[in-house]
Amino acid sequence: MPSAGARPDRGTGRRQPRGTEVRFIRPELRAEVEFLELTPAGRLRHPVWRGLRG
Repeated sequence: MPSAGARPDRGTGRRQPRGTEVRFIRPELRAEVEFLELTPAGRLRHPVWRGLRG
């Protein structure tokens, strides 16, 4: 299970809806993806899944 951490201070000024809780976690697994390039819209072109890394 990922470990929980303190909420980072991003300074966005956004407020959360009442009754909601946000928990930021530190990932223990990372996805490894290869791609040819980024499109002008910021999307991956020809992505290939390579697996999970720990």
